[in-house]
Amino acid sequence: MKLIDITIKNFRGIRHVCLLLDDITVLYGENNTGKSTILDAVRLVMTHSLVGHRDNIFTEYDFHLTDSNSTPQDADPISINLHFAEKFEDEWEESIIQQLDNIVQLDPETGIHHIWLSVRGFYSHELASFKSQYMFLNEQNEEIKYNNIQLYTLARFCPLFFLSALRDSSKEFGQRGQFWSDFLKSIQLPDEEREKLEENLRQVNTSVISANKGLKSVSEKITESCQMVLLDDSNPVVLEAVPTRIFDLVKNIHVFIRSHNGVKLPLHRHGGGEKEP
Repeated sequence: MKLIDITIKNFRGIRHVCLLLDDITVLYGENNTGKSTILDAVRLVMTHSLVGHRDNIFTEYDFHLTDSNSTPQDADPISINLHFAEKFEDEWEESIIQQLDNIVQLDPETGIHHIWLSVRGFYSHELASFKSQYMFLNEQNEEIKYNNIQLYTLARFCPLFFLSALRDSSKEFGQRGQFWSDFLKSIQLPDEEREKLEENLRQVNTSVISANKGLKSVSEKITESCQMVLLDDSNPVVLEAVPTRIFDLVKNIHVFIRSHNGVKLPLHRHGGGEKEP
């Protein structure tokens, strides 16, 4: 059982692409042109189908942003369609077709069996979270009812072996980086300036935390559980959306690179080729 074409919409740097596959297909091109994105699209769909459904397989950085003002919550839904088919009539054994049952679609004119697997990623404003939806489709692009066993079976009959050779320089820009950590340790501010900045950070943190009333309830519940432990402070629980100490703040300095449309992406989210600082 082979994958014969892939259609990807609104996934990372790809707006829309349809790629026909042969027995051997080679993707080549310069860095940051989408080669790894195509491979990751297949990997995300097939790898997660092996371990079953999850509420979300995508992150906010997987959504295609059209400009610097776009947000993942408002982005168009991600769509990844994988099309499996026989190369010739009766290539798939009857036992395979029986196990996959109704998700296998027969073309009456050619006698060729097909399977269309579609995964959609979107932001649910009602649930305030990102969601993923697996679907099998027929030739008319209509959804077919299926069960998890069929999803596992497809993954078993069409296994994915994903080998990655990323030269990820972003690992050097962490707290333990050979050179980067020295830069972070060297950041020292005069006490007066540090205290002023930390006060501003506390105000920002208060505003962000206050935007969700549920966080106050979380803090109260954790405080109640802390009553079993002797603590000097009557209000021991502190929620931080952003670090409120300069010491903590500088430890988390991240490197971002702007894409061609101005969208800011972390260094490790760029292409899979060699990245130079």
